[in-house]
Amino acid sequence: MGIITGYGARIDPSRLGFGLTILIRGRPFAGRDEEHDRGEPRDTSDCGLDRVSGDDCFVARAHVCNVAEMEAVIDRIVPFGATISSVVQSTPVTDSWNSENPRRMTAVTQGGH
Repeated sequence: MGIITGYGARIDPSRLGFGLTILIRGRPFAGRDEEHDRGEPRDTSDCGLDRVSGDDCFVARAHVCNVAEMEAVIDRIVPFGATISSVVQSTPVTDSWNSENPRRMTAVTQGGH
């Protein structure tokens, strides 16, 4: 496999009516982590799920229209384990590659300018 693994378009979720971006940190109950990976239903609000190290086992990011939809997404995850949710206020740094200054992301995350 080469360096380029794909390409795509950047879409503004708010322009599609998804006014809230939420992060859900989770810690599955013992023996339920693989079940969560396989079993969680997907819909238009679901955007991603990262398995992470540390106290939490996963971090999910979703775009939803309102708090009621946020609650519905969380309710689908709760049977698998404990969750902590947050609403994203802004995203000052993205994970995209900056061709003008490829070291910019590293400098920002390490406290540089």
